[in-house]
Formats: sequence, C-alpha cells, structure tokens
Amino acid sequence: MSFYEINLLLSAKISAEEANAQIGDLEAFLQKSGKLASERKIEMKKLAYPILGQEEAWFSFITLYPNLGIVKKDMLKDLEKMIKENKNIIRHLILKKEKIKIKRSDRRMAAKAEQKEKKIEEQQAPADEQEKSKVELEQVEEKLNEMLGE
Repeated sequence: MSFYEINLLLSAKISAEEANAQIGDLEAFLQKSGKLASERKIEMKKLAYPILGQEEAWFSFITLYPNLGIVKKDMLKDLEKMIKENKNIIRHLILKKEKIKIKRSDRRMAAKAEQKEKKIEEQQAPADEQEKSKVELEQVEEKLNEMLGE
C-alpha cells in the first residue's frame, strides 16, 4: 500500500494564521482524495540557503493515504496545480512511499534478537537486585547505629 508525503515551505511574509488557513485549504482538498495521517503543525524554520530571497519559511508536513477507488495520477495533477497557483508556497516536495513489508525470515531474525535481549536483561536483573538489597541493608545499619548512639 502506497502513501504520499507532502512537504511545503510557505513564505515567511505571511502570518502564522494565514499559513494555517492555507494549509487548512490544502488539507480540505486532500481529504476528498483520502485519509490524512498527520496533524496540522506549522512552524517557522531557518532555511539552509535563501529561496526567492527569503532566509526563513513556514514548514508543514502532510501524510496522505489515498482512497482505493481514486485515480492517483489525476489527484496528483490537481494537487500540483493547486500548489503552483498558490504564490505563498515557495517550495514543495511530494514523495510516494511504499509501506515496508517484513519478510518471514526477517521476522524470525527479529524475534531471535528480542529473545536474546530478554535473556540478557534477565541475567542482569538479579545482580541489580542484590546491589539494591546491599545498599538498603547498609542504610538500615547506619540508622540503627545513629539511634543507638554508637
């Protein structure tokens, strides 16, 4: 199953409210095409290099899981058109990602690694408990000596 990551840089010349409103419009358009998995989070970022003369920009990231019956090619064309028409979006990137499928052999290897980690933790646990009990006994002895005045 594939999904899309949409990264946007909006001009720093607009306010945070305006940037949120524009991302909201884009999300409303995308919800018709599928399910959005990311929350609306927009933040000001300092750019590594100037883009259109701007040193900073509003950054937003959206994850879209398209509906099964939708024509993805048409949806992407409409999305590109909408992004290019918006003059406040100075840079965008749309990535198609595939959900990673774990092979059976990889699952077995992962399970064996987990079992080894558990064994190591179990071996370390008794040593930790002994150290704790020694410390507690020493503290009890000190308190007794203080109380008895020795």
